[in-house]
Amino acid sequence: MRAAPPVQAWSCSTGPWRAFQSVLHALAAAVAAAWTAGHLWGNPAAAASAVAALLLTAVIARRWPAAQPCRLGWDGGTWLLQPARGEAIAGQARVMIDLGAWMLVRFAPGARWLPLARGDSADWQALRVALHAVRPEA
Repeated sequence: MRAAPPVQAWSCSTGPWRAFQSVLHALAAAVAAAWTAGHLWGNPAAAASAVAALLLTAVIARRWPAAQPCRLGWDGGTWLLQPARGEAIAGQARVMIDLGAWMLVRFAPGARWLPLARGDSADWQALRVALHAVRPEA
């Protein structure tokens, strides 16, 4: 069996992915606040605390600095993650969500989540082949 050809891609930690993360954090805080207020003070305070938590978390998440993009590379036998600063890390890359033009990849060790978009990779199809291919035996 042939291995997938070498390929590299940059993670995209801005744009729609960043907005999705902000909304997800805000909703999680609102649900936690509503549940807590509902159990401690009753229903009227639950709605007010949920709205306050939603707004506060949305502002904090929006102001939080964006993660630096990193490069995910396949050399034909090993996945390497090159952070913006520091040394490259060898590990395993697994596709968790594949929407065609966008993928969410989990890189281990360290459980790093990498959003990858078609526009950020020169050879998108080769990247998808490498991520979905069965890894050859050593």
